[in-house]
Amino acid sequence: MNVIIFHGTYGHPKENWFPWLKKELEKLGCEVFVPHFPSPPNHSLANWLKVLENYKKYLDKDIKYVGIDIAGNPDVFVDLEKGKIPFLDNSFNCVVSTDVLEHFDNIHDVLDESIRVSKKYIILSLPNNWCVIKGPLILGKGRCRFFGLPINKPKDRHKWFFNYN
Repeated sequence: MNVIIFHGTYGHPKENWFPWLKKELEKLGCEVFVPHFPSPPNHSLANWLKVLENYKKYLDKDIKYVGIDIAGNPDVFVDLEKGKIPFLDNSFNCVVSTDVLEHFDNIHDVLDESIRVSKKYIILSLPNNWCVIKGPLILGKGRCRFFGLPINKPKDRHKWFFNYN
């Protein structure tokens, strides 16, 4: 199985948990890629696609897309906190999960489900929020939209904070 791990804006493939995850997945027999995508001021879709071009050989040419979500207008509605991905084992050549896993209490179960329905590839992207909120927190002005314990339950929040130093 090939795994491509995407870092977020201002991220780098050698930071945080990326090297650790790469080693762990390689121990499981996966071929793992952690491309270095441009950050501002060179951050653009066109520049990201140029980098991704080098990894196309690891992706199939005949791609069909099925979107699942708990909200919005997905192809399939599913609450992954309460159930499984409603597809058979090995249903997809590639499962893409961008800025999703940090929203689940059962992050390991959701990742297991992604592995179950993928027959070949998994593409994961998790946010590196530390670089964005570090400054405001140090200055005592740290209010983070998706983190914390607000009085009223938010509609959406990050349940995991990913950082590694």
